Amino acid sequence: MKRYIIKIVFFFLIVIAFVNCKEELLPKANFELDIVKNLEATAGHEQVTLTWDTPINDNLEQIILSWSPGNGEEMLEKSVSQYSVKGLENNTNYTFKVQGDYGKTGKSGISEIIIAPLDELNFEALAGNGFAVLVWNKPNREDLDEYQLSWEPGNGSITLGTNKTSYTLQDLTNGEEYSFEMVCQYSDGTTSEVINKKVTPGDVSAFNVSADQIFSGDDITFTFNPAYLPVSTATSWSWDFGDGTTSTEQNPSHNYTSGGKYTVKLNFTDDNGVNYQVSEDIKVVGVIWKYTPNDHIKTSSSAIAADGTIYAGDTKGYLHALNPDGTTKWVFLCGIDGDDIYGSCPAIGNDGTIYVGSYSGNLYAINPDGTQKWLFATGNRIFGSPAIASDGTIYVGSQDDNVYGINPDGTQKWVFTTGGDVKSSPSIASDGTIYIGSHDNNLYAINPDGTKKWEFLTGGTVECSPIIGSDGTIYVGDDANENSKFYAVNPDGTQQWSYNLGLECIGNAVLAEDGTIYLGAKDAVFYALSPNGSLKWQFTDGGRYIYASAAIAGDGTILLGSEDFNFYSLNPTDGSVNWKLPLDGKMFSSPVIGADGVAYIGTLSNPGFYSIYTGLEGISNSSWPMKRNGSLQQGSK
Repeated sequence: MKRYIIKIVFFFLIVIAFVNCKEELLPKANFELDIVKNLEATAGHEQVTLTWDTPINDNLEQIILSWSPGNGEEMLEKSVSQYSVKGLENNTNYTFKVQGDYGKTGKSGISEIIIAPLDELNFEALAGNGFAVLVWNKPNREDLDEYQLSWEPGNGSITLGTNKTSYTLQDLTNGEEYSFEMVCQYSDGTTSEVINKKVTPGDVSAFNVSADQIFSGDDITFTFNPAYLPVSTATSWSWDFGDGTTSTEQNPSHNYTSGGKYTVKLNFTDDNGVNYQVSEDIKVVGVIWKYTPNDHIKTSSSAIAADGTIYAGDTKGYLHALNPDGTTKWVFLCGIDGDDIYGSCPAIGNDGTIYVGSYSGNLYAINPDGTQKWLFATGNRIFGSPAIASDGTIYVGSQDDNVYGINPDGTQKWVFTTGGDVKSSPSIASDGTIYIGSHDNNLYAINPDGTKKWEFLTGGTVECSPIIGSDGTIYVGDDANENSKFYAVNPDGTQQWSYNLGLECIGNAVLAEDGTIYLGAKDAVFYALSPNGSLKWQFTDGGRYIYASAAIAGDGTILLGSEDFNFYSLNPTDGSVNWKLPLDGKMFSSPVIGADGVAYIGTLSNPGFYSIYTGLEGISNSSWPMKRNGSLQQGSK
């Protein structure tokens, strides 16, 4: 028994000794003390210099520095407290992480900082009459060795010392484009990224602007062009930026707070005392003004009258008439407060009368001074927009299942009954035929006297509105959920082709001059279809769905509002984004473009109505470039 007790005691002594030994082997790291502190970063040309306070700890073995993008890493001696990371890409955000390595004891916590290297070189090529002047700034780098400048055509090259910040290349051919490349050579044998600039000698501009595409809110630099003076040197400058601000600097920076076309004027004097005056128009993309309506603007789009007045309806039932500068001309309530102008776009007659429907069930005719001319009552809500024929007849659908023909004096001309709600808007062909969809799954062709010409059965309800091509083809989509289709229908009511959509077509399509059809759908895809019905390209904004129709500018550029709060300019060739402009709310409304290239669009979630300078010239000459075809929103071809 005694021997058994001794064995048990001996076993417990071994266990206690092992536990104590294991505890002694555990690392004892004070991460609060051992972390690298006071990490700071200074941006330079293609490099970032980092400094930090080295931890005071005898167990520190080395410093670990890492960065991304690039997945770079350096193991530094523990005494190092500064390091320059080179070979980085300018204007790209890099994340740098620094931590202490304590060997077997482990690693400390991470100190982290985000910073982007800067383009300190600012290389520019300025055109002259038969020559070009290359100018740049010297980057703040101690390891800069020399500059290497090359050009085409001519296969020319020259090496320049770091004391140089300009070079003039003579005997160039006017009208021919030259490409110049500048590279910085560093003392360790590496080089900077290649910077390329192109100029065409010939007519000389007095100044250059730092960006090809200028946006309101961006800082831009106006660079005086010394090549403008071939035999003298400018000594003083006076700038007028066209927005009420001025500068006397040689190369000033400026920020336009709103979009628009501004005339920049420059007066300058040379060392002979001669005064020069030049001016140039600058296009600045951005919001010109914002107007706050009574409530959301949903799928209703605005209309622009011949005198420049803009009309827009909101979901409280108010029609707003705005002056071109965004001030209120008048406001008209369609029914009572809350009688939604949801999807009905105002349409403007040739005599200036404005027609608009609302959830009150009435179609309103409003005089240009904001007084009521007449109202026409239907049996239910008016969701869609009215259309105006060449003889002044107004057509509109109602959720009482009917399509109405209304005389210019407000009396009923005829009524056509379908088998379901009519939320679609009518579209009028050049021969007077009216095309409209219904919730009974049909697209209808109606004669001007109100009789049926034909009906075309689709696979689902037809809520979006038909559009008409230059050859008379009618295009329309349906709502059959995942089986939804977009159809091309011949003027005799036979199907030409159909395209399978991911989900329903809920907005109007539009047509480009080359026959390309653009449309959005509930699958969050904006489609570009060829005239034969094949997919050309598609664009997605990542939103829930694309309710808005696009508008096509004179050069084919596509303008589109999105649920993701962005107003897009898309390239018609491949659907790539030229630029996007963030607004304060979602966009179900479709843009309308004025003759001056200014676009108008409304938002919901944060109600607003915007005037946007796009820098584009007017409207496409296609057969149906906007939601209701033209800025008058008449819905007729």
